Amino acid sequence: MRRVAFRWIAGSLATLFVASCGGGEPTALPTPTPPPPPPPPVLTSLAVTLSSASLITGGTATATASGLDQNGAAIATGAVSWASSASAVASVSPNGVVTGVSAGTTQIIASAGGKQAAATMTVTLPPVTSLAISPSRDSVVIDAWGDTAALAASVRSQSGTEVPNASVRFQSLDASIATVSASGQIVSVKVGATKVRITASLPGVPDATVDITVRVALQRNAACRVPVTVVRGATQGVPAYGSNVIFLPGITATTWPGSRSLGVDWDGDGDTDVLRLEYMFPSSPGPYLAGVTRLFQNNGGSFSDVTTSSLVNTGGPDHQRDFEIRDFTGDGIADVYVAVHGFDASPFPGARNLFFSKVGSSLVESAASTFTPYQRNGFTHGSTSGDVDCDGDADIIEIQANDNVPSNLFLNNGTGRFTLAPSNAFPPASGVQRFQEGELIDFDNDGDPDLYMGCKSSTVCTGDVLYVNDGFGRFRVARTPALPAPRYTPVHALNQVKSADFNGDGWPDLFTFEIDRPFTTTSAIRLLINQKDGSFIDQSTAWGLPASCSAEMIEPLYIRDMNNDGWPDVLLPRGCPELGQSGGVLFNRGSSFSYFAFTNIQPWLLFDEVTPADVNGDGKLDLLFASRGGDRLWVRTP
Repeated sequence: MRRVAFRWIAGSLATLFVASCGGGEPTALPTPTPPPPPPPPVLTSLAVTLSSASLITGGTATATASGLDQNGAAIATGAVSWASSASAVASVSPNGVVTGVSAGTTQIIASAGGKQAAATMTVTLPPVTSLAISPSRDSVVIDAWGDTAALAASVRSQSGTEVPNASVRFQSLDASIATVSASGQIVSVKVGATKVRITASLPGVPDATVDITVRVALQRNAACRVPVTVVRGATQGVPAYGSNVIFLPGITATTWPGSRSLGVDWDGDGDTDVLRLEYMFPSSPGPYLAGVTRLFQNNGGSFSDVTTSSLVNTGGPDHQRDFEIRDFTGDGIADVYVAVHGFDASPFPGARNLFFSKVGSSLVESAASTFTPYQRNGFTHGSTSGDVDCDGDADIIEIQANDNVPSNLFLNNGTGRFTLAPSNAFPPASGVQRFQEGELIDFDNDGDPDLYMGCKSSTVCTGDVLYVNDGFGRFRVARTPALPAPRYTPVHALNQVKSADFNGDGWPDLFTFEIDRPFTTTSAIRLLINQKDGSFIDQSTAWGLPASCSAEMIEPLYIRDMNNDGWPDVLLPRGCPELGQSGGVLFNRGSSFSYFAFTNIQPWLLFDEVTPADVNGDGKLDLLFASRGGDRLWVRTP
């Protein structure tokens, strides 16, 4: 029988010996393969540690990054880059230095070996023990009559950091000079100087204050002419009118119920010629005539019709409403702008305006090529002209009563070519309020013409408005000037307005025709006296004007010195029975008017229109009465 023997060797691999019956040596089995070595450590995660998790603005802290390998053992991170998720709250340098910038929270982010980690940093304001105000400007200079300027202020603590939760108050130390709103908007009231006090407050901290000087001035464009006060002598009475009557020849048509006869030296020979504009005004809608224009040349006091030979006209007038006679083209000869509104009844088709100037030996109508853009179908109810930008030439404002057509300011280039001013320079062009008359008036005596605009009879016209000019042709609402309340409410309209210094104080006043509605039987003649502080008062009664007229005052209003005494007088058309059935002259006495009716010259002088013109070259104004049967020129005696 065979025996098998086994030997185990503790602590080592056992070797199995097998005994054979042959009695040979034992055989060793193969040795097993050892296991592979563990992998090298690699960066598996990052962690960011802040020396402080909170900072005050301006303070610093240190950020460090640490890494762990796949076995959770610490490992070097290698190069680390740093970033802040909100650098406006805290910034971090390439070396991990964190600086507080403003109150808030941000993440401080470390990046290394393709891994990222972040820690939250909170930044707070330092405790405030005192306040300091940093105003947006050290001083303010603004124009008078409602000019504005914005004032702001930042508040900082004793450390120079901003304190956004501090309250800021603005106060004018003299609100009669300038006011200031809660948000720091300064509005001028009148010429002078004051201060705006800024106060900063924070609970538990003393207030801080700073005063800003505000100067309100009449800022002038240096090119604008400063007004010169004229010393006037004593007022004179009514001049003598003789029996010398001159008729314009060839006016026999009775189909023209309306006309404007304008005195203008169109040929520049020194005497007054006549441009006559005739139009049809039917009493009801239907066919109507477009009108004709005629030109009469003055030859030493006698007139000849030169319409055919000297007038180049592209179309007749269609109810002309206002006009401007000035040298617009810069050639030393008067030109004529005519505001035309067309058929004055439904459907109100509108009409084109006219512009006449001397070209060669002719008077040429050229509005279509003179104005850019040219208004072909507006309802131009009024006009006024003057050098609004003080560049040496006369500009034109056309006042549209059409709700769909804006009023416009046309700027002259110096040669009689007009372009539209930007709407932001001329508020009436873009406002919802509608006007129908206006007058350029330097109400603040600073050398540039400001603008008075009178209402159209409509509920959207809340009142007449004064616009102040900055001297460069840019207008804004003059908030401070006070105008008297309208004579008629709740709606009223202005039919005519002209300006002159009636009381001789060197400041221009206003003379107006006011109505309550179109085609009314009631109107008011008003004299508004300039108070030199941006306000006007109604002195109509004190100057002897009636409280109202039982007719519509509508025809052209002329302000002229009719008796050569240096005081402006007023020519009134027929229309105010309370003054007399005919038209007449309000002669200025310096503090009142005396009325002279045209019927005192001849009892049949009851014409609707009268034009002052020096016909015979003697330096005295004569009277041109417009009529259908022939215009009469009544010449004054020496």
